[in-house]
This record gives sequence, C-alpha cells and structure tokens, in this order.
Amino acid sequence: MQDAAHQTCPQAVLAFRHAATALISDPSDPEKFKAATACFVDALTDPNALISMDAPIKQDCYRVLLLQAECPTRPLVLAREAARHMTSNNPDLVKTMISELLPVLRRLLAETPQNERSFVNVLVFALTTRVFLDPSIDQTWLSNLHVTNFSRFDPSDLSLPYSVMFQPQSFGKNRDDILNAYCRSGGLATDRLQLHHVLLLEWLANRTMFPARDNSDLALCLQRLASLEGQQRSEQSAVGRMLLIRHWTPGGVLSDERLKALGLADIIELARQTAEMRDGLPNASSKRLGARMLHSKLYQGLQVGRQKVLGASPMLHLRKRKIKVAVCVSGQLRGYKAALASWKRTLLPDVDATFFVHSWTKIGNADATPFRYVLPFEGQNFSEAYRKAALAEGYNAIRARYPALFAKLDSSNLVTADRLSEDYTTDHVVLEDDQAPEFQNFSNQQKMHYKIYGADRMARQRDDFDLFMRLRPDLSIKLRGFDWWDLCDACSAKPLIFAEKPYGVHYGGLMIGDQCAVASGDVMKVYADTWVNFPKYAAADLAACPETFSGHVSLALNCWIAGADVQRLPMRFGKLEEPGRLGVRETLEALKADSRGDDMDMQLIAAARQDA
Repeated sequence: MQDAAHQTCPQAVLAFRHAATALISDPSDPEKFKAATACFVDALTDPNALISMDAPIKQDCYRVLLLQAECPTRPLVLAREAARHMTSNNPDLVKTMISELLPVLRRLLAETPQNERSFVNVLVFALTTRVFLDPSIDQTWLSNLHVTNFSRFDPSDLSLPYSVMFQPQSFGKNRDDILNAYCRSGGLATDRLQLHHVLLLEWLANRTMFPARDNSDLALCLQRLASLEGQQRSEQSAVGRMLLIRHWTPGGVLSDERLKALGLADIIELARQTAEMRDGLPNASSKRLGARMLHSKLYQGLQVGRQKVLGASPMLHLRKRKIKVAVCVSGQLRGYKAALASWKRTLLPDVDATFFVHSWTKIGNADATPFRYVLPFEGQNFSEAYRKAALAEGYNAIRARYPALFAKLDSSNLVTADRLSEDYTTDHVVLEDDQAPEFQNFSNQQKMHYKIYGADRMARQRDDFDLFMRLRPDLSIKLRGFDWWDLCDACSAKPLIFAEKPYGVHYGGLMIGDQCAVASGDVMKVYADTWVNFPKYAAADLAACPETFSGHVSLALNCWIAGADVQRLPMRFGKLEEPGRLGVRETLEALKADSRGDDMDMQLIAAARQDA
C-alpha cells in the first residue's frame, strides 16, 4: 500500500522525501540542508500533495530545518530561503510554507530551552516570517522573545529579520521592537550588546549611538575587542573599524596608541581623512523651515495644490528670483524623452535649472533577441511575426538576413551630443562609448558611479547654484510635494541629502535610493565622490561593506561615513520609462529594402502593414 501511495506522489514530493530522509540521517551536512530546503520549496507548489508524504519523516525534517542545531552554515538556510522569496515579491509561497510549518514552529518556540543556540535559530525564522504568523502566534509574546534574545543574535542572524529598506510592512515590527527596547527609553541601553548589534541599531534608528565629542563612549564600546579571540575577534574588529571610521574625532580619547593596542592601527589614517571630510560640511541653523516639516502630509498636499495654482496663474509667483539648481543627469538614457517631459511638468516650472548630462553614446535599447518579453519594434503584429521567425531561424541567421532592418535598429540605439544639447537645452553634454577599452571591464555599478561623479564635476565649473540635483535619465516624476526654497533651507541647516528612498537596511547592509538625490553643493560633492572614496572603504575590511561598487549600498555607506543624513524626497515618482522603439514605417521601409520576395519576407511585411 505504501509503495502504491508513493507512486501517486508528484515528482517534487518524492524528491523532497528523499532529501528529507538524507537530512534526518545527517543533519550536520550543509549540502543536505540546502538540498532539503530546495526540495521542500519545490514541493510547496502543490501543498495538497504533501499530505501523501510520510508524516513522521515530514515532521522530523521540519524540526531539523527550523532548529539547524548541528549545521554550521550561515545565514540560516531555511530562514534565508524564506527571506529570499519575501524580498523577491513571492509572498504566496512563504504563506504556504508557514501553513505547513506552523504546528512544528509553534511547538519549538514554546518547548525549546531558550539557553540553547537552536532556540535563537527558530526565533530568527519566526521573526523573518512574522508578517505571516499573526494571529497564529501572539505578536506581543514574540516581541518579548525578540528583545530578550536580541543580544544573542550573531552577525548572520541580523541579515534576515530587518530588511526594512524595501519591505517595511514585513519587517517593521522587528525594527520597532529593538528601537523601543534600546533607543527610546531615555538612553542608549547598549551595554549588553556586541558591536554588530550597535551598528545595526545605528542604521535602523538613523541616529548616532556615540554622541560623546571626545569618543569616550566609542572607546568603551571598542574595548570589548580586547577580550575576543579567533573568528569572533576578526568579525567584531571589522564592525569596530566601520564604527571608528564614521565616529572618530581628532583630539579625543582614542589616541593612536590606544587604537594600536586594540589592533586598529591601520585604520587611523583613513579615519582621520573621513573626520576632515565631515568637518568640512556645513552645519548652520535653519533659516526658515526644518526638514521635519517637509515630511508633513499637510505641507506636501499644500505644495501640490500651490503648484497647480501657479501653473494656471504664473503671475502669482512673488519670489524675487527662481532658485538655481544644477540638474546632473547621468547614466544610460533609455526612455529619457518621456522622463524629461514629466520633469518639465512637475519639477522645473518654478526653478532656474541648468542641465549637465554625462552619459553614453548608446541609449540602452533592448536588442531583438526573440526571447525578450518586450521587443524593440512598434506594432504588435510585426513583433509577433518577427519573434516566430527569429525563433525558427535563429537570432544570428535572422540578423544576417535583414541587414537594413538591423542597421536601423542599431542606429536608433545611438544618440549624439548635439541631439541631447537640443533636448535638454544645454551646452553641457559629455558622451562616451562604453565599449571603449577603458570601460570594457566596468560593471554596470561602476558605470553608474563613474557617471554620477562625471556629471557632478561638470557642474562644479560654476559656483552660483543654490542646490545640486542628481537624476537618472529615465526616471519619471508625477508630483512634487515641496517648495524649492524650503528644500534649500533644510539642506543648508545640516549635512542632508534628499533621495527617493532614505537610509534603510537590507540583508544587514545599509542602503539609500540611488536614482535621485538633492543636496547643497558641498554635500552633493560627498555623494558624487563615492566614485573616489568607496574603493578606499572597500579595501579597509569594514563590516557590511562590499568589495566593489554595489547599487544602493556604496552611496549609502559613503554618505553615512561622511556624516550626511539621507531623508526621503517629498516627491511621487513614476515608472522607469521604456526606451523608444523602431517605428512601424521605418521597419516597413527596411523590410522592403531587404526583401527577396519569399514567404518569410512577405509574412513580415504583411504583419508590419497591419500595424501601419
């Protein structure tokens, strides 16, 4: 009977049974952990089929996956897989996972001794997926467990339950738990915490954990390194280096000798350089309006209404002059025309803007490989006919067969400085070929940071701007919820950058939005100088710092180290505009030029004519 039941199980469930049995027999093997987790996720696509699987094997496997008591690999395998699906917008799978695991999870949280490391592993999974546990598990009870055990979380544990950068609705309760416990009770209750906990608190709270001007509080925290050894000493030293490079001040208690005693001598000079950079930033009192008011919904609504009135009756604008803004446009242009049109409607009507464009000769249109979801041709009928032909013949063959068509397509992917000067009404345009030898080894992230730096340097040839703004060329804007002079006043009050996303944490790393930024000239220079500064940080063995340029992360760390705050820009953004497509008439002309008069040619021409 059991063999017959096995034969009716879907293949995914059979694979999970095999992997689960292997894991139960050897729960210390990381590869068996990963295999069982992958097979479990595959089996969840048909959760009803899991009912046919042997209950004891299934329950034992769930217990091993949640406890991960004997497997040393980190981050925790099952929790990491759940987090991956949550942050990739696949919540339904995680909901199914929780419904399957819930009885075992609830029992383990209640019965596992809290002094065991495996209890922390189960708790980390519960916190990572807690948005799906309410009301099945009492949230107040879970919060109490969280706060009580937070000091036991190792650095890899912190990478999973606090990804509020993109999903505050999923992870915000976890952030609030620890901020309420450690940052909002009249002081900083960090004496029980290790350095990696303190760094996370600083990032989640967006406030300094070390306010003492003489670094006495930082020195006390770093002194914990003296009692550590081995891998723990190495991990905590990397966190200490990150805190040191952000907070060290000259003349404080952290002398060269003291840092040498802690094994941090090699970071001294870089810490001194970053302290000089922070000291050079403006720090005056606000003239009119603080940044807090800019985040008021009432204020933003009033500004949107005011702009509509002024748009209809511009004579009502009583300012003596328009604010001067250097608008630095950098990166691949793609759908720049549609985005620029949206800027002119929402962003630029009451500002004196000068554009500085630093981009590439190729716009970045998609190629015509047939598997692409969106092809670079206008017209549905032709796109469908082309896809069918290209799949049948092969992309290289179809490209060789229609040289005129692909010549037009390649030409449409190019732009000239004269064209951009006309579109942006500016003489400040630099275009480079990203296929040139000096750029061939650049990653996309290197290209992005390089172009931000290049556009900013162009703008600095003038010194009469009130604000600097960085914009991605294809980013459209729907509404502007601020007055430019109010924004300028807020930026002059302290080192402050407004971006489309403020500081946030994702997988244990600090991030900001990397598509738009506004700041005073001095602070924007720090932002743009990420291209120059970040390689120094990447080489300095700092915790949570990638080895090379990374989207959202490199800019965030560079700004944080410099002491610049990053807040949300009161603006509603639209979509990233799609690149232009080859027009139907141009497509038809090219097809006629390439035509031999055979069946394929006639079918493609007929399809293009249907779209005309």
